[in-house]
Amino acid sequence: MADLRSFRVKVPIGSLTSERLDSLRCAATVSLISHFPKTLTNLTIDTPGGPSRFKPQMEQSNHVCPLLLNKEILPSLRHLAIRSHNICPELCAVDDSRLQTQLQTLIVNLSMAEGGWYAAVNARYCEEDKYEGKPIYPHMKNLAKSVADRFPAMRTMRLLCINPKTPGSLEICYNVLSDREVLLPDGVLWDDVDWDDTDAEPAPPPNEHSYPDDSDIEASNDGSLST
Repeated sequence: MADLRSFRVKVPIGSLTSERLDSLRCAATVSLISHFPKTLTNLTIDTPGGPSRFKPQMEQSNHVCPLLLNKEILPSLRHLAIRSHNICPELCAVDDSRLQTQLQTLIVNLSMAEGGWYAAVNARYCEEDKYEGKPIYPHMKNLAKSVADRFPAMRTMRLLCINPKTPGSLEICYNVLSDREVLLPDGVLWDDVDWDDTDAEPAPPPNEHSYPDDSDIEASNDGSLST
């Protein structure tokens, strides 16, 4: 354990007995992250199941998002892929002095689709009231574009979602570094770092997979978003 380099946690969606088995509680996830050895370089968290979101009345120490890119927590982290029922812009809102700037891979999957399960189309914000009226995909997309230059070693930076207008369709994959949206082909895993999207089919134009008010969302260089 002391020399652990890679760790992947996968909680399948679609429990037949209890939605609580589809996710990790915030406190459990925080505890897991906090006890990883400093040698960890590759981390995949794939927990798209039922509600487990951080709530304002919870202690701030139970909020997962601000911990993942904090180099004081995971100093050797180079590759992060995450899919969670709840996520928020605070993933990238780490102070520069603590931000893991040597990150080489960041893949965030907002899609909750798995197999035949499409009950929850895309992830929800950790604090929904805080981002009311801001669809999560365009909001996180603008955030990713605004913070990309804070990661000089970044080689792969992707944001994925399900088209909210056609649930069950192929996932949309936004390549932040090339500013290009494509469709994730069948048979390609969402966290496949080696996948080259150069020849992938272009995604539908934004007006076919986003909402009219998406253009009102702007991102600033410090990672904050405003309307």
